[in-house]
Amino acid sequence: MADAVCAKFEEQKIRCWIAPRDIIPGATWTKSIVEAIGCCKLMILIFSGNANQSPQVMREVQLAFEKGMAVVPFRIEDIKPSDDLKYYIGPVHYLDALTPPMEMHIQEMASKVKIILGKEPTPEIPSGQAKPRGGLTMPPKKTVWITAFIGALALALSAFAWWFLEDTEEQYNQGERYYDAKNYTQAERWFRRAAIRGNAAAQNYLGFMHEKGQGGLSPDDEKAVKWYKKAAKKGNSYAQNNLGRMYQEGQGGLPQDDVKAVEWYQKAAEQEHVWAQNNLGFMYEEGRGVPQDDKKAVEWYQKAAGQEHAMAQNNLGLMYEEGRGVPQDDKKAVEWYQKAAEQENDYAQNNLGFMYKEGRGVPQNDQKENDAQAVELFQKAVAQENDYAQYNLGLMYAEGRGGLPQDDAKAVEWFQKAAKQGHKDAQKELKKRGKSW
Repeated sequence: MADAVCAKFEEQKIRCWIAPRDIIPGATWTKSIVEAIGCCKLMILIFSGNANQSPQVMREVQLAFEKGMAVVPFRIEDIKPSDDLKYYIGPVHYLDALTPPMEMHIQEMASKVKIILGKEPTPEIPSGQAKPRGGLTMPPKKTVWITAFIGALALALSAFAWWFLEDTEEQYNQGERYYDAKNYTQAERWFRRAAIRGNAAAQNYLGFMHEKGQGGLSPDDEKAVKWYKKAAKKGNSYAQNNLGRMYQEGQGGLPQDDVKAVEWYQKAAEQEHVWAQNNLGFMYEEGRGVPQDDKKAVEWYQKAAGQEHAMAQNNLGLMYEEGRGVPQDDKKAVEWYQKAAEQENDYAQNNLGFMYKEGRGVPQNDQKENDAQAVELFQKAVAQENDYAQYNLGLMYAEGRGGLPQDDAKAVEWFQKAAKQGHKDAQKELKKRGKSW
């Protein structure tokens, strides 16, 4: 019966998850069952005498109701539900399969399930690149859970994913769903399945999880580089950017090599990868791996800033403030700092605060109003541990500006916070005061 139901559902394109087939080696049965039910939209209870007396089936039905999942009993024996089950399925309409041929009833059940699921929008499975710090919104679920207890067999199916699934895009999508839900252990397992089969987005994700030590993995830059390389060679822009970063920093067993870093940033940037565009702009600005070229730097910052990339917007503001690669323009600088600060970029919050403090490129209000605005921005940035803002907030306390009382002790406190992060000017201020950090 179990094999027949599974075969018919998969034949009808209702993809199946079946235990024990789909329980990942090393995972517990109970946890796997709970997670699979959580992914489903509908439960079909294959209802027999054994199912009626099974505590396991009872727990699964109870969990389904707790999660708000519809339960449709498929009765294969003419019996009444136990008192425990009756509480849940007593008022529910049954699909009966009491007379042969069983194939006819299974087909009817599959057809009705498709109709039920057809009321949901067809999922738009994301096919884009993996995002190391996030994922696409989880699509609507179109899934079925079937549970039965026939003889000594406990059967579970869902139309979500299964162990022998060969569609690596589905495996990757499943991994991304788990990753977005912060279930990194399950995410790592699904990404690994897809990565081994050559899915580039999964390879990049797996590399990132090795780098960050997620999903039960120990941080391992060398393994991260291994997977980044595989994905980057397949043209995955996220992996190309990550590999460029590893070359820039000399991590994962790679030599520090700015030329190689630029090479990989360029490949990713040409695919409109926003972080790579920003990173390439930085390499041109600093003359690392390429001849120093402010105009090229501005060009790449503008591409990334046009995609609402906060760090690129901040960097573009700096170029306008300093007149590098563009005409010096404080108002333009403030405009870009503002855009980035609104995205909670702490560097931009500090830089915009500095412009208010100095009265540059900002509305010509009373300076006390501008100072108050500066303090507010510095405080937002110090909440993110920004050392430049810590130093600037120290100065505002030292001078008693922006509505703050003049307070040398507070000034020293903020200088020390910045100095501990290596801020040179803060260290100089402390030395002048005979203070350590």
